[in-house]
Amino acid sequence: MPRRRTRLATWALGLSGCAVLIGPVLGFGPFTVSVWLIATVLAAVALRRAQSGRSAGRGTAVVALVLSGVAFLAMIIGSSDWSVAPGGKGALVVAPEAPREVTVAEWNAIVRDPDSHAGERIVVHGTVRQADANTGTELVLLSAGPVPAASFDHPTTLALRGDVLALSEGDTVHAEIEINGLLAYDTTLGGSDSAVDADLLTLR
Repeated sequence: MPRRRTRLATWALGLSGCAVLIGPVLGFGPFTVSVWLIATVLAAVALRRAQSGRSAGRGTAVVALVLSGVAFLAMIIGSSDWSVAPGGKGALVVAPEAPREVTVAEWNAIVRDPDSHAGERIVVHGTVRQADANTGTELVLLSAGPVPAASFDHPTTLALRGDVLALSEGDTVHAEIEINGLLAYDTTLGGSDSAVDADLLTLR
């Protein structure tokens, strides 16, 4: 009988180890929770029997309980850092970086090669230069820079996309944006020009 009852601790050890392995992938999924719960219960029962002298396997039961705790932490990590992507595969969720103020040197680097800075989130200051039928309701052109216009002598044309319907020509803008790259466009005089293309995240 003692040998048969020792198997409880062995089963608990195996199941808790399994829960540790699948916890980071499945998180608090039905299968993971079931395996973890069964392992914890078996380990607790095996430990109680070992302490009462009715069976051996006390050390194995203790290790199983420790692994159950590790498995619980693994499920927390799996639920918070992973999401299920289309097709059922786990995809790491990365929070986007917060928009940051940039220096004049950093801004000049963005202006020289906007494409290489695509995806960067920054704060800009500027004045609406064009917001009419030619730009439409979802884009305005700004004279913008890394600091307010009064203290920046060489503003750059910024094509700002998004919820810009409330902006009018002459408005002062302080905005958090995400760089898309370089935009080439036709001017109202029939020529062509380029601008830093960006999405509006929020107005300050």
